Amino acid sequence: MVNVKNILYVHGLGSSKESPTCKNLRELLSGCTIYAENFDLFDVAGTQKKIENLIAEHDIGTLIGSSFGAFYVLARKAMPFRIVINPCMKPSVEIPKLDSAIPEKTIADLQKLEEAVYSAPEKSANGIFTSVMKTTTFGIFGLCDELFSYREFFAQIYGKKFEIPVVSTASSFDTHIFTVEGAKHKMTKEQLSSPILQAFDAVKELAEADK
Repeated sequence: MVNVKNILYVHGLGSSKESPTCKNLRELLSGCTIYAENFDLFDVAGTQKKIENLIAEHDIGTLIGSSFGAFYVLARKAMPFRIVINPCMKPSVEIPKLDSAIPEKTIADLQKLEEAVYSAPEKSANGIFTSVMKTTTFGIFGLCDELFSYREFFAQIYGKKFEIPVVSTASSFDTHIFTVEGAKHKMTKEQLSSPILQAFDAVKELAEADK
C-alpha cells in the first residue's frame, strides 16, 4: 500500500522545485514529505520517465502538479492519488501562447499524449483512463485564472456533475473539484490553504477505506 503522505510535486512552466507553490504546500501539508525536482517540461518522454523513477524511489502515494506540470500528473496512468492546481490540460494549445520557443517536436508529443489521455475515456481497457482515476483525481481552480481555465473540461472527465456553480469561497461542489473565488493562476498560500487541505483529507479518507 502506497504512503499518501509521500508526495511528489511537479512544477509548471518556467518554474522549479524551489517554487513558491511548493514552499506553500510544504507549510500547509506539514505532516507530509514533499519531494520536488526540476523538470524539463519540453521533454515529454523524459519528464514522464523522471516522474516514474521518483515515484518508485520515494514510494510516492500522492502526485500534486501545477499548471503545465499538472498535465503530466493527469497523464500518469493510474495510482497514486492526484491533485492538480489550475491544470493546463491541453498544453499543446496553451504553452505556445506563453512560450514561442517551444519545439515543434514537443508540441507534437504533447498532442499525442493529450489524445491518449482524453480520448474515449469510457474505454478503460486501453490502460490510459480507468474508473479508478476518476475517483482518485482532484482539481483546484482559481475563478480568476488569467491564463486559461479547464474547469468544465475537468468536470466532464473527473467530476460527478457537468455544471460548475460560482462560489464565494473555497469550496467543493462534489468530492473532486474545488474552486477559489478571486484566485488567479498563481494562488497565494491563503487561497490554496482550504482547497488543498480538503482535497488531501479526501485522499486520506479514500486511502484508509482501501486498506
